[in-house]
Amino acid sequence: SVAERQAGLAKFELAASSRHRWVYRGQIVPGATRVRIDLVITSVDDLRRRVAADAVLRVDGRAIYEVHDLEIECAVP
Repeated sequence: SVAERQAGLAKFELAASSRHRWVYRGQIVPGATRVRIDLVITSVDDLRRRVAADAVLRVDGRAIYEVHDLEIECAVP
Protein backbone atom coordinates (compact mmCIF):
# COMPACT_ATOMS: atom_id res chain seq x y z
CA SER A 1 0.00 0.00 0.00
CA VAL A 2 1.01 3.64 -0.38
CA ALA A 3 0.96 4.13 3.41
CA GLU A 4 3.38 1.23 3.90
CA ARG A 5 5.78 2.60 1.29
CA GLN A 6 5.71 6.09 2.82
CA ALA A 7 6.15 4.84 6.39
CA GLY A 8 9.92 4.60 5.95
CA LEU A 9 10.31 8.02 4.33
CA ALA A 10 11.71 10.94 6.30
CA LYS A 11 9.66 14.11 6.51
CA PHE A 12 11.29 17.52 6.62
CA GLU A 13 10.12 20.85 8.01
CA LEU A 14 11.45 24.36 8.35
CA ALA A 15 13.90 24.51 11.27
CA ALA A 16 12.66 26.74 14.09
CA SER A 17 16.03 28.52 14.09
CA SER A 18 15.98 29.20 10.34
CA ARG A 19 16.86 32.83 9.59
CA HIS A 20 16.18 32.59 5.88
CA ARG A 21 15.74 35.66 3.69
CA TRP A 22 13.63 36.02 0.55
CA VAL A 23 14.27 38.24 -2.47
CA TYR A 24 11.37 38.80 -4.86
CA ARG A 25 11.93 40.08 -8.39
CA GLY A 26 8.68 39.27 -10.12
CA GLN A 27 5.88 36.78 -10.34
CA ILE A 28 4.73 33.79 -12.30
CA VAL A 29 2.31 35.08 -14.91
CA PRO A 30 -0.07 33.33 -17.32
CA GLY A 31 1.83 32.24 -20.39
CA ALA A 32 4.94 31.16 -18.50
CA THR A 33 6.17 27.93 -20.01
CA ARG A 34 8.94 26.68 -17.72
CA VAL A 35 9.51 26.86 -13.96
CA ARG A 36 12.80 25.62 -12.51
CA ILE A 37 14.22 25.59 -8.98
CA ASP A 38 17.99 25.54 -8.48
CA LEU A 39 18.97 24.49 -4.96
CA VAL A 40 22.50 24.55 -3.54
CA ILE A 41 23.09 22.75 -0.26
CA THR A 42 25.44 24.94 1.77
CA SER A 43 25.83 22.80 4.90
CA VAL A 44 24.80 19.48 6.41
CA ASP A 45 24.54 18.83 10.15
CA ASP A 46 24.24 15.08 10.63
CA LEU A 47 24.00 15.36 14.42
CA ARG A 48 20.94 17.66 14.33
CA ARG A 49 19.71 16.09 11.04
CA ARG A 50 19.57 19.52 9.44
CA VAL A 51 20.41 20.87 5.98
CA ALA A 52 20.96 24.50 4.97
CA ALA A 53 20.55 25.69 1.39
CA ASP A 54 20.19 28.63 -0.97
CA ALA A 55 17.68 28.43 -3.82
CA VAL A 56 16.53 30.31 -6.90
CA LEU A 57 13.16 29.90 -8.63
CA ARG A 58 13.35 30.72 -12.34
CA VAL A 59 10.49 31.27 -14.77
CA ASP A 60 11.38 31.03 -18.43
CA GLY A 61 15.04 31.49 -17.48
CA ARG A 62 14.49 34.62 -15.37
CA ALA A 63 15.24 34.46 -11.63
CA ILE A 64 12.18 35.78 -9.81
CA TYR A 65 12.53 34.39 -6.26
CA GLU A 66 15.63 33.74 -4.20
CA VAL A 67 15.91 32.31 -0.71
CA HIS A 68 19.13 32.38 1.31
CA ASP A 69 20.08 30.45 4.45
CA LEU A 70 17.04 28.18 4.39
CA GLU A 71 17.30 25.47 7.06
CA ILE A 72 15.21 22.31 7.12
CA GLU A 73 15.38 19.44 9.55
CA CYS A 74 14.17 15.88 9.65
CA ALA A 75 10.88 15.75 11.55
CA VAL A 76 10.47 11.97 11.65
CA PRO A 77 13.21 9.55 12.74
